[in-house]
Amino acid sequence: MLRHFEPQGMGDWLLIPWWLLRYGLAWLVWQAMTLWRLAHGEPRAWAWMWGRHDDPEPVLCERCLWAGPRAWTIHAYHACGDDDVEPVDECPRCGADI
Repeated sequence: MLRHFEPQGMGDWLLIPWWLLRYGLAWLVWQAMTLWRLAHGEPRAWAWMWGRHDDPEPVLCERCLWAGPRAWTIHAYHACGDDDVEPVDECPRCGADI
């Protein structure tokens, strides 16, 4: 996990427990929402059906260790050819692709 971590100072090292706690809380909310959807008979309970703007799946930035649900990331598009774009999620703290 720390292989790609690029600390910008001592504060980044001190934030590691906070980011891990946020990742854990995002994971618990994601699991609770999935179980709620299963209990209410949603046909696609394991796949989030509303898209990345509402997705509660937890993500972790490898560069700065920012953590939270995918809905909190910056949603952008990157060009991958002459007339094609791909959706990407960027870290709101450092701008790296997640």
